[in-house]
Amino acid sequence: RFRIAYVGAPANARLPRRKKWFQFTDWRARFTDICDVIDASNYDDMGWAWQLENYNCHYLFREKQSFDGFKPFLKGYIAAHCGAVVMAQRDDAEAVANLGADYPFLFDVKRGRDVVGHIETVARSFGSQRWDIAQDRVAALKEQYREDRVIDAYFAMLS
Repeated sequence: RFRIAYVGAPANARLPRRKKWFQFTDWRARFTDICDVIDASNYDDMGWAWQLENYNCHYLFREKQSFDGFKPFLKGYIAAHCGAVVMAQRDDAEAVANLGADYPFLFDVKRGRDVVGHIETVARSFGSQRWDIAQDRVAALKEQYREDRVIDAYFAMLS
């Protein structure tokens, strides 16, 4: 079954919404028919991490912030580690560099409401050849960034 989530600070998610909705306590209920939003903004509470295994697609569309600089592909690496495909913006240079310009779930996003159609596209692709290609790409990413390889690269950099 197709299960999709955005994991991160809810205010950073690019969803069809108004920012003022986040003032209400039931903000999650407004998006459950589109995409689950898992709040990972509290660095002292890692409970969100236990939810990752429940999703086979991670949604990486985020709002650009005035303070943004280089944004590493951490959400993509986490998704790959979980075996989840990702949806990313075509203008996300890190997503393109890590997954390839022909990755099947790169999308152009002009405004927040565009994402609904993109999510529907990915949901309809679940179990298809297109989905399999995406799974192969994230599996290759997971292999490339295995823990032992990252540690070896880190020690090589130090020496």
